[in-house]
Amino acid sequence: MTYYKHYCIVRWLNSHQIDPIEWNRVVNTNPAFRHYYQFEYLNLCGKDWGALVWPEYEIVWPLCIKKFPLAQVYQPLTAQQLGPLFSTQYNGDEINRAIDWMLKRFWRIDVKFNSDYTSQIQITGQQRQNIELDLNAAYGDLSGKYNRNALSNLKKSKACGIDIRCTNEFYEDAIEAFKIGKGRALSGLSDAFYKEIRSVFTEYLTNGKAETWVAFLDGKAIAYVMLVKTTNRLLNLFTATKPEARSTGSMHALFDSIIKEYSGKNIVLDFEGSEDENLAFLYRSFGGVSRIYLHYHSGWRIPYLS
Repeated sequence: MTYYKHYCIVRWLNSHQIDPIEWNRVVNTNPAFRHYYQFEYLNLCGKDWGALVWPEYEIVWPLCIKKFPLAQVYQPLTAQQLGPLFSTQYNGDEINRAIDWMLKRFWRIDVKFNSDYTSQIQITGQQRQNIELDLNAAYGDLSGKYNRNALSNLKKSKACGIDIRCTNEFYEDAIEAFKIGKGRALSGLSDAFYKEIRSVFTEYLTNGKAETWVAFLDGKAIAYVMLVKTTNRLLNLFTATKPEARSTGSMHALFDSIIKEYSGKNIVLDFEGSEDENLAFLYRSFGGVSRIYLHYHSGWRIPYLS
Protein backbone atom coordinates (compact mmCIF):
# COMPACT_ATOMS: atom_id res chain seq x y z
CA MET A 1 0.00 0.00 0.00
CA THR A 2 1.49 3.34 -1.01
CA TYR A 3 1.85 6.29 1.32
CA TYR A 4 -0.79 8.29 -0.53
CA LYS A 5 -3.33 5.45 -0.61
CA HIS A 6 -2.74 4.81 3.07
CA TYR A 7 -3.82 8.38 3.78
CA CYS A 8 -6.90 8.46 1.56
CA ILE A 9 -9.49 7.50 4.17
CA VAL A 10 -10.25 10.52 6.34
CA ARG A 11 -12.95 10.64 9.00
CA TRP A 12 -14.78 13.62 10.42
CA LEU A 13 -15.32 13.11 14.15
CA ASN A 14 -17.29 15.36 16.45
CA SER A 15 -15.50 16.01 19.74
CA HIS A 16 -17.69 13.53 21.63
CA GLN A 17 -16.66 10.80 19.17
CA ILE A 18 -12.93 11.30 19.81
CA ASP A 19 -11.07 9.19 22.34
CA PRO A 20 -9.45 11.88 24.52
CA ILE A 21 -6.70 9.54 25.76
CA GLU A 22 -5.69 8.53 22.24
CA TRP A 23 -5.98 12.13 21.04
CA ASN A 24 -3.73 13.51 23.78
CA ARG A 25 -1.28 10.65 23.32
CA VAL A 26 -0.77 11.76 19.73
CA VAL A 27 -0.74 15.47 20.56
CA ASN A 28 1.45 15.46 23.67
CA THR A 29 4.26 13.40 22.14
CA ASN A 30 4.37 15.33 18.88
CA PRO A 31 7.50 17.45 18.16
CA ALA A 32 5.17 20.20 16.87
CA PHE A 33 3.15 20.18 20.11
CA ARG A 34 1.12 23.24 21.05
CA HIS A 35 -1.17 23.49 24.07
CA TYR A 36 -4.05 24.46 21.83
CA TYR A 37 -4.32 20.92 20.42
CA GLN A 38 -4.93 19.27 23.79
CA PHE A 39 -8.38 17.76 24.14
CA GLU A 40 -9.20 19.69 27.31
CA TYR A 41 -7.98 22.97 25.81
CA LEU A 42 -10.17 22.55 22.73
CA ASN A 43 -13.17 21.73 24.91
CA LEU A 44 -12.70 25.03 26.71
CA CYS A 45 -12.06 27.35 23.76
CA GLY A 46 -13.95 25.61 20.94
CA LYS A 47 -17.69 26.21 21.11
CA ASP A 48 -18.41 23.33 18.75
CA TRP A 49 -15.34 21.47 17.59
CA GLY A 50 -14.48 18.26 15.84
CA ALA A 51 -11.57 16.96 13.81
CA LEU A 52 -10.48 15.46 10.56
CA VAL A 53 -8.73 12.25 11.61
CA TRP A 54 -6.63 10.11 9.30
CA PRO A 55 -6.24 6.33 9.90
CA GLU A 56 -4.31 5.47 13.07
CA TYR A 57 -4.19 9.21 13.88
CA GLU A 58 -1.33 9.81 11.38
CA ILE A 59 -2.75 13.30 10.96
CA VAL A 60 -5.24 15.08 13.18
CA TRP A 61 -6.75 18.42 12.31
CA PRO A 62 -9.07 20.00 14.90
CA LEU A 63 -11.62 22.43 13.50
CA CYS A 64 -13.74 24.82 15.55
CA ILE A 65 -17.14 25.36 13.95
CA LYS A 66 -19.77 28.07 14.11
CA LYS A 67 -23.14 27.13 12.65
CA PHE A 68 -24.80 30.57 12.72
CA PRO A 69 -25.47 32.70 10.81
CA LEU A 70 -23.70 30.39 8.31
CA ALA A 71 -21.51 27.34 8.81
CA GLN A 72 -17.88 28.38 9.13
CA VAL A 73 -14.50 27.26 10.47
CA TYR A 74 -13.08 29.79 12.92
CA GLN A 75 -9.90 30.25 14.95
CA PRO A 76 -10.58 30.69 18.69
CA LEU A 77 -9.15 33.90 20.14
CA THR A 78 -7.32 31.89 22.81
CA ALA A 79 -5.75 29.46 20.32
CA GLN A 80 -2.99 31.15 18.38
CA GLN A 81 -2.12 28.16 16.18
CA LEU A 82 -3.93 25.00 15.10
CA GLY A 83 -4.10 23.40 11.68
CA PRO A 84 -3.03 19.82 10.93
CA LEU A 85 -0.66 17.94 13.23
CA PHE A 86 1.44 15.16 11.70
CA SER A 87 2.81 12.09 13.46
CA THR A 88 4.76 11.17 10.29
CA GLN A 89 6.13 13.22 7.42
CA TYR A 90 4.28 16.24 6.07
CA ASN A 91 1.95 15.46 3.15
CA GLY A 92 0.82 18.46 1.12
CA ASP A 93 -1.62 16.45 -0.97
CA GLU A 94 -3.61 15.54 2.11
CA ILE A 95 -3.76 19.16 3.26
CA ASN A 96 -5.04 20.25 -0.14
CA ARG A 97 -7.70 17.53 0.03
CA ALA A 98 -8.70 18.67 3.51
CA ILE A 99 -8.99 22.31 2.41
CA ASP A 100 -11.09 21.15 -0.53
CA TRP A 101 -13.33 19.20 1.87
CA MET A 102 -13.87 22.39 3.91
CA LEU A 103 -14.56 24.57 0.88
CA LYS A 104 -17.40 22.21 -0.07
CA ARG A 105 -19.06 22.53 3.33
CA PHE A 106 -18.36 25.92 4.90
CA TRP A 107 -19.08 29.50 3.90
CA ARG A 108 -15.87 30.79 5.46
CA ILE A 109 -12.60 29.21 6.64
CA ASP A 110 -10.29 30.93 9.11
CA VAL A 111 -7.27 28.82 10.14
CA LYS A 112 -3.90 29.68 11.66
CA PHE A 113 -1.39 26.92 10.97
CA ASN A 114 1.28 25.49 13.26
CA SER A 115 4.55 27.39 12.77
CA ASP A 116 6.51 24.11 12.54
CA TYR A 117 5.01 23.57 9.07
CA THR A 118 5.24 27.09 7.65
CA SER A 119 7.97 26.27 5.15
CA GLN A 120 6.02 23.28 3.84
CA ILE A 121 2.50 24.67 3.52
CA GLN A 122 1.76 25.66 -0.07
CA ILE A 123 -1.27 27.82 0.68
CA THR A 124 -1.57 31.56 0.18
CA GLY A 125 -2.11 33.35 3.45
CA GLN A 126 -0.92 36.08 5.75
CA GLN A 127 2.33 35.58 7.64
CA ARG A 128 2.18 36.26 11.37
CA GLN A 129 4.87 36.07 14.01
CA ASN A 130 5.18 34.31 17.32
CA ILE A 131 8.20 34.74 19.60
CA GLU A 132 9.81 31.86 21.47
CA LEU A 133 12.83 31.38 23.71
CA ASP A 134 14.60 28.05 24.20
CA LEU A 135 15.50 27.79 27.89
CA ASN A 136 17.84 24.82 27.49
CA ALA A 137 20.91 26.80 28.64
CA ALA A 138 22.30 28.15 31.88
CA TYR A 139 20.72 31.34 33.20
CA GLY A 140 23.99 33.20 32.75
CA ASP A 141 24.06 32.30 29.07
CA LEU A 142 20.42 33.26 28.58
CA SER A 143 20.64 36.56 30.45
CA GLY A 144 23.83 37.34 28.55
CA LYS A 145 21.63 37.74 25.45
CA TYR A 146 19.31 40.33 27.02
CA ASN A 147 19.46 43.62 25.17
CA ARG A 148 20.16 47.00 26.77
CA ASN A 149 16.48 47.79 27.17
CA ALA A 150 15.89 44.61 29.20
CA LEU A 151 18.95 45.20 31.38
CA SER A 152 17.94 48.82 31.99
CA ASN A 153 14.43 47.83 33.05
CA LEU A 154 15.73 45.11 35.36
CA LYS A 155 17.89 47.70 37.11
CA LYS A 156 14.83 49.93 37.39
CA SER A 157 12.74 47.13 38.92
CA LYS A 158 15.40 46.55 41.58
CA ALA A 159 15.60 50.27 42.36
CA CYS A 160 11.79 50.37 42.72
CA GLY A 161 11.81 47.38 45.08
CA ILE A 162 9.68 45.15 42.84
CA ASP A 163 8.97 41.82 44.55
CA ILE A 164 8.31 38.81 42.28
CA ARG A 165 6.30 35.82 43.46
CA CYS A 166 5.12 32.64 41.75
CA THR A 167 1.63 31.67 42.91
CA ASN A 168 -0.95 28.96 42.32
CA GLU A 169 -3.80 31.43 42.14
CA PHE A 170 -6.07 33.01 39.56
CA TYR A 171 -6.15 36.81 39.86
CA GLU A 172 -9.39 38.37 38.69
CA ASP A 173 -7.60 41.71 39.13
CA ALA A 174 -5.44 40.78 36.15
CA ILE A 175 -8.49 40.45 33.91
CA GLU A 176 -9.90 43.77 35.09
CA ALA A 177 -6.54 45.51 34.70
CA PHE A 178 -6.28 44.27 31.11
CA LYS A 179 -9.85 45.34 30.30
CA ILE A 180 -9.33 48.94 31.35
CA GLY A 181 -5.84 49.08 29.85
CA LYS A 182 -4.71 47.15 26.79
CA GLY A 183 -8.14 45.62 26.22
CA ARG A 184 -9.68 48.98 25.34
CA ALA A 185 -7.31 49.40 22.42
CA LEU A 186 -7.93 45.94 20.95
CA SER A 187 -10.92 45.34 18.71
CA GLY A 188 -12.71 42.02 18.66
CA LEU A 189 -12.29 41.18 22.34
CA SER A 190 -15.66 40.31 23.85
CA ASP A 191 -16.62 38.92 27.24
CA ALA A 192 -16.31 35.49 25.62
CA PHE A 193 -12.54 36.02 25.29
CA TYR A 194 -12.14 36.75 29.00
CA LYS A 195 -14.39 33.81 29.84
CA GLU A 196 -12.14 31.53 27.80
CA ILE A 197 -9.03 32.86 29.55
CA ARG A 198 -10.62 32.16 32.94
CA SER A 199 -11.81 28.70 31.89
CA VAL A 200 -8.51 27.57 30.37
CA PHE A 201 -6.34 28.90 33.17
CA THR A 202 -8.45 27.60 36.05
CA GLU A 203 -8.74 24.16 34.41
CA TYR A 204 -4.97 23.84 34.06
CA LEU A 205 -4.46 25.36 37.49
CA THR A 206 -6.71 22.70 39.02
CA ASN A 207 -4.52 20.04 37.41
CA GLY A 208 -1.31 21.65 38.66
CA LYS A 209 -0.31 22.76 35.16
CA ALA A 210 -0.54 26.52 35.52
CA GLU A 211 0.92 29.29 37.63
CA THR A 212 0.66 33.06 37.98
CA TRP A 213 3.79 35.16 38.35
CA VAL A 214 2.99 38.42 40.10
CA ALA A 215 4.99 41.61 40.57
CA PHE A 216 4.32 43.46 43.83
CA LEU A 217 5.12 47.09 44.65
CA ASP A 218 4.83 48.01 48.32
CA GLY A 219 2.76 44.87 48.88
CA LYS A 220 0.33 45.60 46.03
CA ALA A 221 0.03 43.39 42.93
CA ILE A 222 0.71 45.53 39.85
CA ALA A 223 1.65 43.12 37.02
CA TYR A 224 0.81 39.52 36.11
CA VAL A 225 1.96 36.71 33.83
CA MET A 226 -0.26 33.61 33.62
CA LEU A 227 1.58 30.50 32.39
CA VAL A 228 0.17 27.17 31.23
CA LYS A 229 2.73 24.36 31.55
CA THR A 230 3.67 21.04 30.00
CA THR A 231 6.88 19.05 30.34
CA ASN A 232 8.60 20.92 27.51
CA ARG A 233 6.64 24.11 26.86
CA LEU A 234 5.52 27.18 28.83
CA LEU A 235 2.64 29.07 27.26
CA ASN A 236 2.32 32.76 28.12
CA LEU A 237 -1.46 32.66 28.16
CA PHE A 238 -2.17 36.13 29.52
CA THR A 239 -0.35 39.21 30.81
CA ALA A 240 -1.66 42.37 32.43
CA THR A 241 -0.37 45.48 34.16
CA LYS A 242 -1.90 48.16 36.34
CA PRO A 243 -1.08 51.87 35.92
CA GLU A 244 1.29 51.64 38.91
CA ALA A 245 3.47 49.27 36.89
CA ARG A 246 4.50 51.96 34.44
CA SER A 247 8.16 52.94 34.66
CA THR A 248 8.94 50.21 37.22
CA GLY A 249 10.33 47.53 34.90
CA SER A 250 7.94 45.05 36.52
CA MET A 251 7.10 43.08 33.36
CA HIS A 252 10.78 42.67 32.57
CA ALA A 253 11.36 41.49 36.14
CA LEU A 254 8.56 38.94 35.79
CA PHE A 255 9.93 37.36 32.62
CA ASP A 256 13.48 37.45 33.94
CA SER A 257 12.33 35.51 37.03
CA ILE A 258 10.52 32.96 34.84
CA ILE A 259 13.59 32.52 32.64
CA LYS A 260 15.79 32.10 35.71
CA GLU A 261 13.43 29.53 37.24
CA TYR A 262 13.22 27.34 34.14
CA SER A 263 16.73 27.87 32.74
CA GLY A 264 18.76 24.78 31.98
CA LYS A 265 15.65 22.71 31.28
CA ASN A 266 14.45 21.30 27.97
CA ILE A 267 11.65 23.86 27.81
CA VAL A 268 10.53 26.46 25.30
CA LEU A 269 9.02 29.68 26.61
CA ASP A 270 6.24 30.52 24.16
CA PHE A 271 5.61 34.27 24.51
CA GLU A 272 2.54 33.84 22.27
CA GLY A 273 3.09 37.00 20.29
CA SER A 274 3.13 39.30 18.91
CA GLU A 275 1.66 41.33 16.07
CA ASP A 276 1.84 44.24 18.53
CA GLU A 277 5.32 45.63 17.86
CA ASN A 278 5.69 46.94 21.42
CA LEU A 279 5.09 43.47 22.84
CA ALA A 280 7.32 41.93 20.20
CA PHE A 281 10.09 44.34 21.23
CA LEU A 282 9.61 43.31 24.89
CA TYR A 283 9.82 39.59 24.11
CA ARG A 284 12.78 39.96 21.78
CA SER A 285 14.62 41.95 24.45
CA PHE A 286 15.14 38.63 26.29
CA GLY A 287 16.66 36.97 23.24
CA GLY A 288 13.34 35.66 21.95
CA VAL A 289 13.29 34.47 18.34
CA SER A 290 10.52 35.19 15.84
CA ARG A 291 8.79 32.17 14.31
CA ILE A 292 6.41 32.67 11.42
CA TYR A 293 3.04 30.96 11.18
CA LEU A 294 0.50 31.16 8.37
CA HIS A 295 -3.00 32.60 8.63
CA TYR A 296 -5.36 31.34 5.93
CA HIS A 297 -8.67 33.16 5.56
CA SER A 298 -10.97 32.26 2.67
CA GLY A 299 -13.37 35.16 3.13
CA TRP A 300 -17.11 34.71 2.75
CA ARG A 301 -17.97 32.54 -0.23
CA ILE A 302 -20.63 30.09 -1.38
CA PRO A 303 -19.71 26.41 -0.79
CA TYR A 304 -19.39 24.83 -4.21
CA LEU A 305 -20.95 21.54 -3.11
CA SER A 306 -23.63 21.23 -0.43
